[in-house]
Amino acid sequence: MKQTNHAAGVLLAMVLLLLIPTLSEAQLTIYATSHTVQPDEDFTVEIRVKEFSEIIGCQFSVEWNESLLRLKQAGNLNTDMETAFEHFNLSAVDTGQLGFAWFDLSLADLTFEDDTPLFTMEFEVLANQSVTDSITFGGVPVEVEVADKDENVLDVNFEAGVIEVDGISSILERRGEETLRIQSFPNPFVGVPQLNLQFHRSATAAISLYAPDGSLLYTQPAAYFPEGNQRLDLPGSLFSVAGTYLLKVYSTDYIITHKLIAQ
Repeated sequence: MKQTNHAAGVLLAMVLLLLIPTLSEAQLTIYATSHTVQPDEDFTVEIRVKEFSEIIGCQFSVEWNESLLRLKQAGNLNTDMETAFEHFNLSAVDTGQLGFAWFDLSLADLTFEDDTPLFTMEFEVLANQSVTDSITFGGVPVEVEVADKDENVLDVNFEAGVIEVDGISSILERRGEETLRIQSFPNPFVGVPQLNLQFHRSATAAISLYAPDGSLLYTQPAAYFPEGNQRLDLPGSLFSVAGTYLLKVYSTDYIITHKLIAQ
């Protein structure tokens, strides 16, 4: 019985010894932040780290879709990483690649808390359509290499940042504001509101009205509207319940939405 217990104890000790390195060796992670953006918007991606411990040198490249995004600048380097040499390789930014390198000549290692930013990248959105893409990592124009204070080259886990462009609808909304102003009196209202469409330039447009529950109540086929003020008369029976109605005006190159609050 004692021999059996001893054998089981030895086996358990061996298993624990095998597990301890796995549990204690956390892997360095470098990642890009994710964003939901609008066409024509400028936004900033942060390159952050986790398990960044006792590091003396770090280099890699960041990649993106150059037809979707344009890099405006890279900077805001973590102040603890500032040295005399240039940290950013801009030779391939036109093809969607940025190189980054940092090395402390004094061999003074750095340790950062999780989610600490190394640097930032400011982008302009070029795409007009709804699309999802990523900020990824690679070895061009700068090869991947990260070393710790013992000059060990470390394996790095890179995590992409997801970039979602919230498509064409936002551009159409902005174009609508430039083309048409919708006025309603009063708002909130009881009964039927007085509606005025002020076209800054002539347009061909269709009109729809949606109930508070989102159902379509009324449509007016596309028609020509000259520049200037146009009165819109809607049947009073459409506003049978209290709530927020949505009046939408559609053209080939814009959409505009106006809220009507019935009491």
